Amino acid sequence: MFFMCSTIKTTTMKTYIINPETNKAVSIDAWKKEENPARAELVALELNDGADYLIIRKTPSDKQMTFPDAQEYAAGVQIMGRPARCATRKESIDLYDARFLAQLDEAMELIDGRRIAYRFWTCEKDVDPDFANLAWSSDGSVGCCNYELMCVGLMALPLLLLPARFVPIREDEAVFQEPLP
Repeated sequence: MFFMCSTIKTTTMKTYIINPETNKAVSIDAWKKEENPARAELVALELNDGADYLIIRKTPSDKQMTFPDAQEYAAGVQIMGRPARCATRKESIDLYDARFLAQLDEAMELIDGRRIAYRFWTCEKDVDPDFANLAWSSDGSVGCCNYELMCVGLMALPLLLLPARFVPIREDEAVFQEPLP
């Protein structure tokens, strides 16, 4: 029996490219017109009808890491001046849904030359003390989270969840404002 973990949302999801020169969120179609679209480092995924944004960094390498190494690596990555982290289980499901509902694959291919990593660590360990050596990973090809031994090598996908601080200027563009300290 196959169990699909992803749940398609009835709310809308939108994906933007963050222009590195202006910190403006630009639509994918508008960013395609740029001379060098690969210079962007960040993709913003609008969630919860605009209440939150997942800011996803360009995949820095294909290096396989253990769970502790992936957490340390992600924390060392800066996104908009803040330390990143690996996705939660829920966020990894949102990332899967966004591949089909919000052009996430297209956005990542535009700036990174490849789709989002298929197998990556989340930031969550198993809470059952009998399974203290297990942590959750995400399988982006089927939208499911799996248990993995923490010593297994998977990719790290640095990201940051921010509350909505995008103020629309036009339908295809928004301005990022720093959150309050």
